[in-house]
Amino acid sequence: MYLKMLKAAAAGLVLAVSSVANAGLIEADYTDAGDNLAVSDTVSSLTWLDLSVSNSWTFANWESFIARGMGWRLATAQEVADLFNAAFPTFSAVHGAIGSVDTTDSALIQNFTDFRSLFGTTTLNGGGVDTYGLYFTANNVIRMMGASAWAGTSRIFSTNYSGSTRETSSGLYIVRNTPTTASVPEPATIAILGLGLLGLAARHTKKQ
Repeated sequence: MYLKMLKAAAAGLVLAVSSVANAGLIEADYTDAGDNLAVSDTVSSLTWLDLSVSNSWTFANWESFIARGMGWRLATAQEVADLFNAAFPTFSAVHGAIGSVDTTDSALIQNFTDFRSLFGTTTLNGGGVDTYGLYFTANNVIRMMGASAWAGTSRIFSTNYSGSTRETSSGLYIVRNTPTTASVPEPATIAILGLGLLGLAARHTKKQ
């Protein structure tokens, strides 16, 4: 009975770690432990501020609101593009380059649900179902990138922005390099440990 429990625990550990290793985007903290008002990208090692936090900020005033001394900055266009490729991994294969696209693809709708859970909602359309953010292109053009979902339909889009007063009804893409922390075992190392436990259990069974 003990051996069965050991095998089950080790197998569960391997599966759980594999899932975490592939997650990419995970909740993180902004100013207080457990506030979940930031998003860590474990692939790019960037931390993003929730769009719901910057929902009423403008490019002119965002620095007056941001937590000081934490390395926050406006995201580059490439960083925003990489974020959406991570958040919507199947989009380009289905639709090509991100534009104003409506879709009923259940996988993409789930991607948006996850994205909204991580980044919060903004109020561009007043319904609290949208997650929109603004950023500057390399040519200093304001561009909007975002997604929304309602009634079984999801819209994922990227468009040049007019710079109207609606700037205050969407967030700003604000990012920082993820601070380094004390080293922890890599997911692959933990998975190997789990496989080792399985091997020991199997060897013990053979001896009996």
